[in-house]
Amino acid sequence: MTDDPIYEGGDDLGGHSGKLAGVIDTKPQFDDVVAALRKAGFDHIQSLHGPEGVSLLERLHGFFFFGDYEEEALQQHIAELKEGHYIVIVATDYDGAKKAAAIAEGKGARYLAYFGLVVNARLSR
Repeated sequence: MTDDPIYEGGDDLGGHSGKLAGVIDTKPQFDDVVAALRKAGFDHIQSLHGPEGVSLLERLHGFFFFGDYEEEALQQHIAELKEGHYIVIVATDYDGAKKAAAIAEGKGARYLAYFGLVVNARLSR
């Protein structure tokens, strides 16, 4: 397995800051993104997919948000999961997130958002 899937039933995101999250449309594309991230040295990669991923993200509603952007990103990620897409989550600091976002976007990931302790930012289209 190339990632650490998060399952409903007690799993969580392991903390809500220092994470880059992005949308990937297909499983082969997801596998390519994870392989490229691992090759670049990113070892802490998690994934969300399907109803379990939707349920987990719905539990986060209103939990750790500073403003409207976080809620918008959460709702977008939930909608993407409902369409059968994948969410990749990379534990990293902001500088690492910028590097990881460039790698992931180059492999087709989109709606890449960083959630940090004091910085939240959209890092792609």
